[in-house]
Amino acid sequence: MKEKLIKYDTARLIKELGFNEETIALYDSKGIVIRNPGYTKNEELIRNYASAPTQSFLQKWLRENHNIHLCVQNKLSPSNTNMFYLYKHANQKLNWDNYFATYEEALEKGLLTALKMIEN
Repeated sequence: MKEKLIKYDTARLIKELGFNEETIALYDSKGIVIRNPGYTKNEELIRNYASAPTQSFLQKWLRENHNIHLCVQNKLSPSNTNMFYLYKHANQKLNWDNYFATYEEALEKGLLTALKMIEN
């Protein structure tokens, strides 16, 4: 099993919010992933690249640094053949209208929504 990196748009947003943690990868200005760069919080890298943590790392960062608890839940389709995922933040009512085909898609959307909450 392999952990999924956050998407480029999410990485750009966390950079704007001051995320500055060591990660296993970075995005360059064109959205290309650079893996295992030996990232050591060097100022040039911080200026020119966006950190690309895994989704689970960013989820933990939100929980520990911003007290935002994000969970993804599943629900069977009406025909009980497919599983759909949705995200919610703590103290938020579930909205079953936002379905995603995979857990990772739902988690990414939840992460992005949580980051926008911080931004505002």
